[in-house]
Amino acid sequence: MGLKLPKDATRKRTGGMVLEDGLYLVKLTSQEDKKDEKEGSKRKGYSFHNMKFTFENKKGLFARVYYLNEEGDIDPAGYNFILSLREVLNAYYADDPNMLAKILESDSNKILNALIKHKIPFYIATKKGIYNGDDITNVNTYVDAVATLSEAEEIAEKLKLPITSLKPVEKEQVAVEDEEEEEDDL
Repeated sequence: MGLKLPKDATRKRTGGMVLEDGLYLVKLTSQEDKKDEKEGSKRKGYSFHNMKFTFENKKGLFARVYYLNEEGDIDPAGYNFILSLREVLNAYYADDPNMLAKILESDSNKILNALIKHKIPFYIATKKGIYNGDDITNVNTYVDAVATLSEAEEIAEKLKLPITSLKPVEKEQVAVEDEEEEEDDL
């Protein structure tokens, strides 16, 4: 049974998350190293990591981070973003010289997979964009991913961007105490 479309059908919103420009705490939850094979794409032949970032509210954002063009030349924005993710991993293993040495020898797949495996949180910037008239959100590769809140605060201040928490607001738990009669110690 196929889907019947009305003659005056219009596109429906996909229910994706539209974020305001700013810095957000995320975890990398999946990644795949791919080559853009889409006909008509302005980046056909480019290599990229297709990443999924999960925010504090458990919603996700997919982003393509292109790192090589079809001639094998580095795409600086994607390269720098991946390098910043390596720095996040370095910060996580700051007290382990053996791991730091391994990280420096690792390729981008190993770095990204380690971030996923260890569920390491970090801050990224997002930017609202327009695509075919709908709001979408893109990961800004012009802002490096950073490991700590203090680093995120420095970037936010320089760029006049907010740091936004998407942590779900927990309902206040009101403790019900049994009322006991107070006794005098006299």
